[in-house]
Amino acid sequence: MKGFLFISIFLFIFCAYSKELEHCTVFLKQSTSCHLMIEKMSPTQSTLGMHNVLIKITEIEKIFQTNNNINSYRQEKIIPVVIGPEGKFYILDGHHSSRALLESSLENSEKFLIAKVEQNFLEMDKQKFWDEMLKRNWVNLYHLGERLERPADLPDNIDDLEDDFYRSLASVVRKNNGFRKIEVPFQEFYWARYFRSQNVPLPYYRINNFFEYENAINSVLSQALLLAHDRKAQNLPGYIPL
Repeated sequence: MKGFLFISIFLFIFCAYSKELEHCTVFLKQSTSCHLMIEKMSPTQSTLGMHNVLIKITEIEKIFQTNNNINSYRQEKIIPVVIGPEGKFYILDGHHSSRALLESSLENSEKFLIAKVEQNFLEMDKQKFWDEMLKRNWVNLYHLGERLERPADLPDNIDDLEDDFYRSLASVVRKNNGFRKIEVPFQEFYWARYFRSQNVPLPYYRINNFFEYENAINSVLSQALLLAHDRKAQNLPGYIPL
């Protein structure tokens, strides 16, 4: 009973806190939290795994149907952002959650997440900004296995991110104990590039058909798990030897 009461109090406090947050502005200082609309987010990667997105869409809509809000989801998915030149909000994580909320059936007014400002580089020269982002490993310039020539080639918006089957595969491999989740930026993209380099087949599927996508992943999962534990992968983040 005490546990239930504690959870209820926590949710009440969080909901009140969430409502009090203002929308993000370019003048916010480091560690400030705010509401950031998905349409205002700028990605720091060019692809994502749509399999993950489809799962998260279902999760978001189920939470909304149960609670008539997704405040609990927002609390779990706080997005780290860097305010860059030209007042852009570059998100460092949460691309899948953001895309899922964007594609969900929720009203547009609900399509925002809580952001926490990691750095405000608004006044920084654009070249120095990207040099700093690369130095901190806060940007992933690989696109479907090939390195982009420059950060300017990244998509402008979350809905422009392309599907990468191997990024989806990497996520499922991890969930099947293929490797450990550790705090390395873009960890699963390292594994995606590895599976691609090992010629794991790319099955046919339609991106927005969850069952086809799931079947496509399952058709190569055993091969990918064997590759994940192979000594060739020992330098990848989170490697688990057999």
